[in-house]
Amino acid sequence: MTMQQMWDLLLYPYLHPSFSSFAITGISLLECGDPIIGPAVKFTWSFLNPTNVKPMTFSITDAVLGAIETNISTISPKAHNFAATPIVKNLTGSDLFTATAKDTETPALTISSTYTVNWNWRLYVGDQAGAGNLNGAQIQALALYNAVNSSIAGTYVFPAAATYKTFAVPVTWAQPISFKDAATGFNVPMQAFYAINNAAMDNTFGFRPAGGYNVYRTTNIIGGAINIIVGV
Repeated sequence: MTMQQMWDLLLYPYLHPSFSSFAITGISLLECGDPIIGPAVKFTWSFLNPTNVKPMTFSITDAVLGAIETNISTISPKAHNFAATPIVKNLTGSDLFTATAKDTETPALTISSTYTVNWNWRLYVGDQAGAGNLNGAQIQALALYNAVNSSIAGTYVFPAAATYKTFAVPVTWAQPISFKDAATGFNVPMQAFYAINNAAMDNTFGFRPAGGYNVYRTTNIIGGAINIIVGV
């Protein structure tokens, strides 16, 4: 070894690469029944010490399909065509993607990173004009919060409106045990929940939670703006 090589090793030691990120653009939480499909699902990633990643060793494996990209360029991004083999969960579940690549100095060393896509149900929260039980279409029209989630726990900001405040929660989730006014800490009086479990509660993909939804409504009309903290 020359003196220069020795000093290089002392002052500039080899740095093994590793993943700093790995993801699928725009896909993390999907509604049950919504497939990962299409010709342009885009994987993105980045490395620490990228110059020490061996070229053409990047691969992606899926827990459902197995190897889907093998020994491709290490340069991000990469579009994958799921048109022929879509991945979908019709009930709450997840799918794991694993990215791997090789180290240039130690080819036997494989670095890896994982990314999980989850499927869950939609939560419906909003204002209700009358005191009666809502039907499926009315529940799905609740507009304050109408999105896929994994829990009802959180704070819901209702603007001023002389309405009842209504929460429709998938039966398969942990159910709410408290509704509190964020401003005062007092309990918000609630009616006993009722269940709705029929085809009217199917989502746009034709599925609904086992047991349907439990619907919770405030006992009284609340006219002013209120932030309701829901605990589970």
